[in-house]
This record gives sequence, structure tokens and C-alpha cells, in this order.
Amino acid sequence: MSLLRKSLVTTFGKGAGSAIQLVNGIIIARWLGTSGTGQFQVPDWVNLFLATAAGLGIGQASIYFINNQRVPIARVTTTIFYVTLIWGATVALGLWLLYSNMQAFLGHLPAGVLICVACAGASRLMTDLLRPVLMAELRANRLALTDVTQTGSQTLVIAVMAFTGVLSVHAALITPLIGSLAAFAVVVWSVRRHIDFAMRPDWSLLRGLIDYGVRFASANIVLNAHTIAPGLMLRQMLGFDQVGLYRTAMSLCGLISIIGAAATPLLYAAWSGVNDAGQRARMVEAAARFYSFIGLCGAVAIFIVAGPLLRLLYGEAFVPAAPILRVLVFGTVIMLVAFSVQNLFLAVGRPMIVTALFLITVAVNVGTNGLLIPLIGELGAAIAATGASAVYLAGTLVMARRIGGVRIADCFIPRRDDFRRVRDAMLRRTVSKPDRAPPESRL
Repeated sequence: MSLLRKSLVTTFGKGAGSAIQLVNGIIIARWLGTSGTGQFQVPDWVNLFLATAAGLGIGQASIYFINNQRVPIARVTTTIFYVTLIWGATVALGLWLLYSNMQAFLGHLPAGVLICVACAGASRLMTDLLRPVLMAELRANRLALTDVTQTGSQTLVIAVMAFTGVLSVHAALITPLIGSLAAFAVVVWSVRRHIDFAMRPDWSLLRGLIDYGVRFASANIVLNAHTIAPGLMLRQMLGFDQVGLYRTAMSLCGLISIIGAAATPLLYAAWSGVNDAGQRARMVEAAARFYSFIGLCGAVAIFIVAGPLLRLLYGEAFVPAAPILRVLVFGTVIMLVAFSVQNLFLAVGRPMIVTALFLITVAVNVGTNGLLIPLIGELGAAIAATGASAVYLAGTLVMARRIGGVRIADCFIPRRDDFRRVRDAMLRRTVSKPDRAPPESRL
């Protein structure tokens, strides 16, 4: 299976997972309203940020060690598995203690719900530590199954709660734990052949994973800060209603971002093994063109039908999110292209470039939000996020040209061969092993 076809498989899985998550969001919005939706989302954003920080980038570093450094996969997986169990329990306790002192910001949650929120963050971390092993192997089907399992199990429980009349904000906050535990079970089952209980954890390897992974983690932490900063600032400066509107717009933007979220990790895994700088640069350009075209088509469609789409899916109360959606959807396309290009830095072992660029982006994002939210509310948050995303894309392209020889002019306008590659991948005409394909036929 070619890299492009594997990307399409993972995109399909991510798309199915996002479609299920969309149903989840619709149920929550219609049952809980704008304020309840906002209160449900805030703990999830905080969990995303803190779980990423606690992961120390170990999971993503495993891809580099397996594919680039050629460390035996069983040695890497077994070591990470032991770390996952120990560190997951520790993080769950730490999150519970932290959230106990954040009750006013989170909306004063009951003790049992608070424990579930903390455990959901820890189980998300555990999944993120092991899941990259599947990326290193380019196991697209298993990656897709993980995404569908996580969102499917959570949405099933949400739906049952809704139609039995017991769905509330506090009940909904329990469901992320169910979804993340289900996803963790799928990942463990998928990598079980690489877990050797007769093998002891390799602490020297772990130190190497942490040393390299911290550079990955710094980039991911700042990325998440860029993503969630507008929503958290809305919570602090305005309230849960505005968060609910912003969250709903972000959810629909996810219909576009699933392309990059699903496939770009595979690009990093594949590019890590490419030694020819020129060949890798052409692959980066092809990927950027592909995502530019697909993303822009989706963005224009959502821009046109934003109001009716929100009314149809979420109800009249969420129609005021239409201006937010029209702005954010183009910011999503910008980040989609930037994410595809930034994998170049990870593949050549220069992740701190991503971190530096994101630090600039977050500074622009937070500063602009601080100015615009008091003036125009949640629309200001959307404008600030999109403007900051444009800053990030510009910086990413400039650095890609300097470091990897990427030609910026060749990163946006699709070519006839790009469509042919997608067509062949969907029709199963691509070669079975990407190593045998000519450089120009691969992403």
C-alpha cells in the first residue's frame, strides 16, 4: 500500500471519527445549549493541553528512533508500555489535585466528575504515548480503527444518556474517559506483538526518548496553546455561552482539519527515512499542493452554507456562530497546509524550529485576542486565531525553503499529476511498496 493510499485510509478513519464526533457535538448542543456546550468543552481543552505537556514528546520521538535510528521496535514499544502504566497513574493523580483548585474556572464540578475528568486526561496521555508506534509502522487501518473507537464509544454513551433523559453537563463530562480508555485498549491490542514482558525497560533508551521527545513536546504544547487560547480567553473574559459558540464553529472546521490530522503524521514517518534532500523537498511540495486544494474546496463550501448548516445541525441558538465559522474555516486551511510542511523539520531532526515558530504564533494569537475580544467578542477570537495561523504558515514556508530547499511557488497550485496520484490510490493502481515508486509519484 502506497503512502498516499495509507494517507487516504487514515483520512477516512479520521473522517469517520470526526463524523461521529460531529453527531456527539450535535447531541450535546441540542440538549445542553450554548452555555452547557461551553462548560463541557473547557475541561477537554485543559486536558488536551496538560496531557500533551505530560507526554514529554515520548510517543512522537519513538517514530524517529524506530524509523531513523533503527532501534528495534520491540525494545522501544516495551519500554514505552511500562512508562505508560506508571506515568499514566501519576498524571491522573496530579490532574485531580490541580483541577480541585480550578473549580471556579471549570464551573464547580462534583468530586466524582472531577476524578473522571482527571482520569480522562491521563488515559488520553497513555494512548498518545503508544499510538505513534502504529504511525512508525504506517499501519493505517489500525490508526483509523483507533479514531473510530474513541469517538464511537463516547458518542454511543452520550446518545444513550440523551434519549434516556439523563444527559447533563456533569454526565457528559464522564464520557471522554470512556472514549479514551476504549482507544487505549485498541492501541495496546494493536501493538501487543511488540510488547515483550520478558524484556526489562531500557532506561537508557527512555532517556534518549525524553531528550529528543521534549523538543517534540515543546512544539505540540505550543501548538495546543495556539488552538485553545481563544476559547479559554473567552471563558475568562466573557463566559460559557461564547465558548459554546466558538467551540461549535471549531467543530465544523474539524471537517477540514481531519485531512491533516490523519495523514500528516504518516508524512513525518515516511520522510524520516528519505536521505535525498531534493527528493524530500519535492514530496513536501506535493503534499502542500494536495492539502491546499482539498482544504480550500472544503472551506469555500462551508463559508457559503455556514448559517443554514449551523441551524440545521445545532439549532437556532447556534446560528450566531456563523461569522466565527466563516473566519475560522480559512484559518483551518492555513494550518492544514502548514502542518504538512512542518513535518519536514521533524523528519530532519529539527523540531525546535516548529517550537520557535509556534511561540511567535501564540504571542500574536494571545495578544490579538486580548485586544479584539473586549471589542467584538467571539468574532474577535476567530479573527485573532486566523491571523496568527497566517503568521505561522509564512514562517513555516520560509524556513522550509532555507532548510529543505522547498520551492514556495510550487506549494499551492495543484498539478495534473497530483490528481492522477489520488485517483490511482483510490482505484488501487499504486504500487504495493512505496520504496519502488519513482520519487515524483509519492507524497
